[in-house]
Amino acid sequence: MVSLFRTPKEGSMGHQEKQGWQRLLRRSLTRRQFLRAGALGTAALAGSAYLACGEESVPSTPAVGAPGAETPWLGGLLRFALSDVQGRFDAHRFPTFTVQTFNSFFVSRLLKHISGPDDPNTEELDLPPSEWYRPVPDLAKSYEVVDQLTYIFTLQDNATWHPVPPVNGRPVTPDDVVKAWEYYKSARPDRGVNLAAIDSITVAGPRQVRVKLSRPFGPLLVMLASPSDFWIYPPEATNNPDLLNTTLIGSGPFILRSYQQGVMAKAEKNPNWWATDDRGNRLPYVDGFEAYVIPDKNNEISQFSAGRLETMTVPAELIDVFRRQNPQAIITKNIANLLTIIFFPPAAYEANQPPFNDPRVRQAVSLAIDREALIQLASGGKGGKKHNLLNAGFIWYVDPEGPEMGELGQFFRRDVQRARQLLAAAGYPDGFDTELHYTANAYVTAVPYYNPMAEALPAMLREAGIRARLVNHDYQSEWINPQGGIFFGGLRSGMAFALETPVPHPWNQFTNQFTDNPRNHSRIRDPEILRLIEQLGQETDFDRGRALALEIQRINARNMYYIPLVGPYGFGARQPYTRAYAAPTSYGIGSESTPYFQIDTSRQRL
Repeated sequence: MVSLFRTPKEGSMGHQEKQGWQRLLRRSLTRRQFLRAGALGTAALAGSAYLACGEESVPSTPAVGAPGAETPWLGGLLRFALSDVQGRFDAHRFPTFTVQTFNSFFVSRLLKHISGPDDPNTEELDLPPSEWYRPVPDLAKSYEVVDQLTYIFTLQDNATWHPVPPVNGRPVTPDDVVKAWEYYKSARPDRGVNLAAIDSITVAGPRQVRVKLSRPFGPLLVMLASPSDFWIYPPEATNNPDLLNTTLIGSGPFILRSYQQGVMAKAEKNPNWWATDDRGNRLPYVDGFEAYVIPDKNNEISQFSAGRLETMTVPAELIDVFRRQNPQAIITKNIANLLTIIFFPPAAYEANQPPFNDPRVRQAVSLAIDREALIQLASGGKGGKKHNLLNAGFIWYVDPEGPEMGELGQFFRRDVQRARQLLAAAGYPDGFDTELHYTANAYVTAVPYYNPMAEALPAMLREAGIRARLVNHDYQSEWINPQGGIFFGGLRSGMAFALETPVPHPWNQFTNQFTDNPRNHSRIRDPEILRLIEQLGQETDFDRGRALALEIQRINARNMYYIPLVGPYGFGARQPYTRAYAAPTSYGIGSESTPYFQIDTSRQRL
């Protein structure tokens, strides 16, 4: 039996138009762009995340006591801003980042990703990269590898459903997990493709389930811990759509007590959650939380300054002002595990549709983009990094201009003249007209640099002769809709500027982008990449896996199937009377970090 509990190791463009683009970069993000929406709170998309978490590879657990060696602070009400779920609660039928994040406070997974104590004396992420996205116990306390196709997971001895009707605090059983797995497979729009290697989950004993694989699958534990996939709902909820669509019942650390769409959610500590610290204190440490939908970032900062919020994300553009207003606040700085990319319509690859069927045109698009200017724009001058196909906030990151990429690094540096030469060679000496598709109503709250980057890109492209008209789409109905949405292969023409979901393992991302996964936005089927993905899915050695991932990124850079852009530094803040756990970007914040959040109630203003 392998215990999951182990203390972690620590070219021509009009003059007037060009001046307009340069003005945009000089002013960076406007105050309005930053201040017009409540954040995902500390929910991990600003890259620093006090209620965020993550980890990678073999099992472990956080040092489950107080951050550091101090006696833990018990009680208090945690208050923060959170993106609204718009009345959607089922993370299988509505697998968006807002719904998954909200679920993480209330619903368990077999495993989750690790977090670690956040040192208030440093702004850098304290969790070592070797620990990122490593699975730790959630509903399962341990596992046994019977053979390379069979795993036995033992459930927490004291795991119970929430003490609310209709489950009324009854024990979580292996049969519940089996039924939750069956619901996951039937309800997911993508057919559960990320866990397609699982042939079955069956009852193996009074407190055990057997996971049987159809093929060896190296990332199994990491993917079972992913908040993007297998949530375990009680059968009483999955058998009653009205119940599942109006509240959240699970076995997680918090119990949802009220939800007002567009206003707030209130939750209290689950007194029966399985986890305790090394002093015997039952987690979570706080008594509960209130999550507010705050439609104005300026208001959110004011609420924090007045002591009415314990934690928040701070736009990079405002961090200097924020520090002056809140000199005692504890700040964390990080690059989010969040990829900004441009992709092309499936017809470019499946029907040889010009102009983006020609790799020289796609390379020209990449060469036309001023990534340094985008970093300045997105970070408010605070810096950042150029993405490769695996983004700059990920442990598997490879510098796209570093020695490992060799001559392919040229495609990540702006060269308008070379872009025009490639267009001419491809048959477009005068350039061409096209569209750049994006969604303006999704990320204002959580990723405030997304919209300004979208607005800056057409002018950059135009300098190389690519005249792209910006086209906006509604996020829910046109962008993320599994039935023909832009994100799910529904792009008919032009290009799309998108954000990729944070992933805990490169296999997960490459499977999304290059296989028959519905998230393969462009329906790309490169035989060599598919062969490498298959090898990566069976690899358990980090260095060999990294080499496979590097080769996939080199093939992508050569063909520019997806054009990676940039990741700016982001900031999170918490009050000086708090202690916290932190880790890389994750949608699993509710169970991964929030239970360890502590408040000195003698200093808290309520």
